[in-house]
Amino acid sequence: MAETLSPEARARVAETLEKTGETRRLSAADRDVVALAVDMAALGAVDIWTDDYSIQNTAKRLGITTRPILTDGITSEAVWHVRCTGCARYLDEDPRDGVCPVCGSPVKRTRKPPTR
Repeated sequence: MAETLSPEARARVAETLEKTGETRRLSAADRDVVALAVDMAALGAVDIWTDDYSIQNTAKRLGITTRPILTDGITSEAVWHVRCTGCARYLDEDPRDGVCPVCGSPVKRTRKPPTR
């Protein structure tokens, strides 16, 4: 399936993941599903049936309708950032090892407050 996805759809998904802070949360297969939905949306209505909140968040940002299966689904879009549990710094990137590069404490994903 990956060979049939348009580079434009992949780029839109990657850009959206970066903006929402979901980059490390979605697997390659998840990204392909969302990119396929982007490509298919150009042909008509398409829904993604999933209980995965990260997929729902990304799809909503891209204008793709999602339908939850066993959960209530997301109620609003979320933008995430990474914060150190020790020094409380907000980091620009999620460290792969999950450790703050400044103080060595674990980092945690937190929801960014809405901008006003």
